[in-house]
This record gives sequence, C-alpha cells and structure tokens, in this order.
Amino acid sequence: MNTYKMRYIHGPQEHLISLHEHEVKAESVKEALRLKSAWPIHLNMYNNCGWAQKPGNSIYYIEAWEAEQVV
Repeated sequence: MNTYKMRYIHGPQEHLISLHEHEVKAESVKEALRLKSAWPIHLNMYNNCGWAQKPGNSIYYIEAWEAEQVV
C-alpha cells in the first residue's frame, strides 16, 4: 500500500483554493482518487500523481481532487 496526499481544489485558475488536505492509503493513484470522486482521472506520465476533475468545468474555473504519492 502506498500513501497519497489528497486535497480538493477549486476556483479560478489564478486563485485556486485548496481544502480538505489529508493522507490516504491505496494501491494506486487511481484507487486513491476513486475514494473521493467518480470524475474522470488524469495522471502524470510517472503515475505518481493525478487529479479527478469535475466534467464541464471551463479552462478558467477548476473543481478537482488531487492525489500525490508521499515518498
């Protein structure tokens, strides 16, 4: 099991607000994000961080859960 730092972000891109920061244990980034959201998941190329972004958001306003592996 890996540990992932999770947080919920929202707001206009220039002024994102981060809320609900905590750590979870999961087998993968996707599994960690699925604990919080059913939104589509996008991962980085190393599969050690990603986000589940709310569908329908514009490029100027974001709502998403982020997960990053704690090393």
